[in-house]
Amino acid sequence: MRVPLQSIRFAALGLLLVACAAVAAEPTPENLKEAERVFRDVYGKDYDRVIKATAATSDKAAFGKKLWNASRDSRDNPSIARVLADKALPLVLADPTGLSVAIEIRRSQLTDGKDRPEQLAALALVLDRAARAEKAEKRTKLGVELVEVYREAAESCHDLGREPDAMAYLAKAKAVATLHLPAAQATILLKDIAGDQADHEAERKHSAELKRLNAILKDKPEDPKANLGMGLHYLREGKVALASQHLRACSLPDLRAAGELLSNTPPRGIS
Repeated sequence: MRVPLQSIRFAALGLLLVACAAVAAEPTPENLKEAERVFRDVYGKDYDRVIKATAATSDKAAFGKKLWNASRDSRDNPSIARVLADKALPLVLADPTGLSVAIEIRRSQLTDGKDRPEQLAALALVLDRAARAEKAEKRTKLGVELVEVYREAAESCHDLGREPDAMAYLAKAKAVATLHLPAAQATILLKDIAGDQADHEAERKHSAELKRLNAILKDKPEDPKANLGMGLHYLREGKVALASQHLRACSLPDLRAAGELLSNTPPRGIS
């Protein structure tokens, strides 16, 4: 079984994001429509006042914080909580004083599934704005989280089979590490990210080779070289029974060469 590249590195970040996540069931369209009505009844006049272009950005951020606090207090009602958070986000983004709240909101919106990379990217954009708004000596904490968020986005894309997106997110992780972190700390993280990129590239090549071998075997099931390649693959995975099905079609010299190769390659696991 494949172990995610960042399973250990993201443990602390994962705990933080889970702790900040909004609770519970997905609201239905009907629930959200009713929540919008409630929002208008309670906050409509004040909301209309602060969203005007002429309103001070600090007033917008302050009202956004108020809505976010109300959202957190409403987590037993996911539809109300979502509407309040959605209304709060653009307001707190209007002024630098609201960026810390915007980060909390974006963290709370993270979910598992195919949209997670884009949700992480949205969080990263706010973290980047917040880091740029800080003096250089105060950026480190935000910069580290930003790097790890991009790395997690890359891992999520990898798990979804979106390799070009995964590599793009790793490139962004490298860029923000250089931009926001002290040189010594950036050097360490850049080395880790380079390792991530190498792992992704190795897996990409491995997947491409398996696809090539399977295509050959589909047309020529007895092809000795393709069977040798598949046999080696299954042996490295520790899947001996599957490997033997392919290696029966190989010549003795090929099997000897395979044995020499495997003697220096420990199996990934036994199944």
